[in-house]
Amino acid sequence: MTEQTFKAGDKVTHAVFGDGEVKFGPFRGMFSADDGTGDHYTVAFTAGSMARRAGSVRGGSLTLRPEFEIGACVLFNEERSKVVAGPFTDKYAPSHPWYVLEDEDGNHETSAARFLTLAPADEPTELKIGGRARVLVDGPHLAGLHVGDVVEVTGVEAGSDNEPDSVDVYHNGTTWYVDASQLEALPDEPSGYCVISGVRYDLSAEYRDKDDDMWQFSPEQQADDGTPAGKMRGWSTFDSGCSLRYVLDTYGPLTRVTT
Repeated sequence: MTEQTFKAGDKVTHAVFGDGEVKFGPFRGMFSADDGTGDHYTVAFTAGSMARRAGSVRGGSLTLRPEFEIGACVLFNEERSKVVAGPFTDKYAPSHPWYVLEDEDGNHETSAARFLTLAPADEPTELKIGGRARVLVDGPHLAGLHVGDVVEVTGVEAGSDNEPDSVDVYHNGTTWYVDASQLEALPDEPSGYCVISGVRYDLSAEYRDKDDDMWQFSPEQQADDGTPAGKMRGWSTFDSGCSLRYVLDTYGPLTRVTT
């Protein structure tokens, strides 16, 4: 059986000496076979007993170290995805590992590692009107809210240090006034969407309310409550007084119109 081959630059782990990087190889060793079994590589080790030293080792004692950890955020076709499985190798291309990815909509696809790059770190997320937050604690004054609930921020009051102190949040038709320390700010939704009470609304779509009236919501114009301004079919402009949240509370539920 042909052994896995490596190339200069590959990150590998040796069965005894630990992690390192291939600097040269493969080359024939004293016990190399015609099928490549027993070939050697020069590896510069970065950990373990051989740290900061290099040595010649058999390829059979090496395994390719994953380029991306499970859960890593990567860019694939310029879109952000999360690594959910891998690496895997194909017997016809053992030096080209591939991964299973999950995009921000929960869809899955595969990609070779060479087409992936680590996504840049997100900017620190802050509590802001129109943003989302996750509840961190249970408490008697938060009856109806539970740890893990995702809420919408509708108001923020700064303390003496100009940092958020008290926050108005909205969830399932109710508004609470809570301490900022009880919340974890969440990243914004992708542009073109708005999430209310765990439901994602597509701002490019049209929605039908309980009275069979049709609504659209602006991806650019926000109402005072931090949700998109709306307009009923036939209106020429969006009205901040008819925000997505107002329409949901007054005329909801909303059903997406499909063609």
